[in-house]
Amino acid sequence: MIKHDFSTYDLFGRFAADSPPELADADWALTDRSLTNAEILVRLYRTVAEAAGPTVVIGCHTVGHLAAGLVHVQRTGDDT
Repeated sequence: MIKHDFSTYDLFGRFAADSPPELADADWALTDRSLTNAEILVRLYRTVAEAAGPTVVIGCHTVGHLAAGLVHVQRTGDDT
């Protein structure tokens, strides 16, 4: 089992209950501007899924609708 955790925070610098509704500031962008942030996240999630092979992947603090089908279990919520 692999827990894929906090990559959204690693990329955008925010992902928590007290964050603003936007994942990134208006002038922020990933280096490859030919792709949307969503496309890049899906590529990341797909890369993790392919590298994991048959291993169960838990998507934790990933963007749920983008990780759908690429993780076996989605965990949402702040740690307590």
